[in-house]
Amino acid sequence: MVFGEKTGDWHFAMTNIFSYATPLPRAFGKVARLHYVFGTGTLGAAALLGPFGLLNVITIDGPPSVDEVRQGYLYMTLGAYLFFLGILSIRSGIMISWHKARNFSVFVSIANCVFFPIGTIVGIQTLKFLRRPDIRTHYSQ
Repeated sequence: MVFGEKTGDWHFAMTNIFSYATPLPRAFGKVARLHYVFGTGTLGAAALLGPFGLLNVITIDGPPSVDEVRQGYLYMTLGAYLFFLGILSIRSGIMISWHKARNFSVFVSIANCVFFPIGTIVGIQTLKFLRRPDIRTHYSQ
């Protein structure tokens, strides 16, 4: 399909970024880079949310209200989850580039789907890639 060509299934062709025509080493590199970028982004979001939640819990002008404490703990928990997911996503990218631990990468891809919209795109594209028959045979060798 040529870019700009008008067909009925153009949206499907645009969402499949890992086509069967892509050679395997390049396809593995694309998926690994996708995980590196997403993992780095989630680590950055965790770096912002964790201290923000801590600032809600610890205040200078007297004791915080119960709602502020709950909100602070929510932000700290979300920041910790993002930090953990960022580390897992970067590790999954490393494992994909080494062609090892396919089940670990599937698990991380499912966990990535929680974060809409970017994590969902990363997770679904990685799941589509890892379910390909030629990729499964490549991992089993």
